[in-house]
Amino acid sequence: TLLCADGCCMIDRRMGIYGYPIEIQALFFLALRCARVLLKPEGGGKEFMERIDKRLHALSFHIQSYFWLDFQQLNNI
Repeated sequence: TLLCADGCCMIDRRMGIYGYPIEIQALFFLALRCARVLLKPEGGGKEFMERIDKRLHALSFHIQSYFWLDFQQLNNI
């Protein structure tokens, strides 16, 4: 379960989006996963695949740390 607080993505048309809302992070995660599937390891693709893997790992950790809700986290809240 993802913890998504009320108003986690506040958009002010004059100022833009503040912080890193979960919706933007989810779209970025999906785009990275799709790019990983579409790339071939031949040529320069291997380097990009390694960068994507690194970014996916960091993004997964961030989402699990700040938005993932399990029983232990629920009890802490």
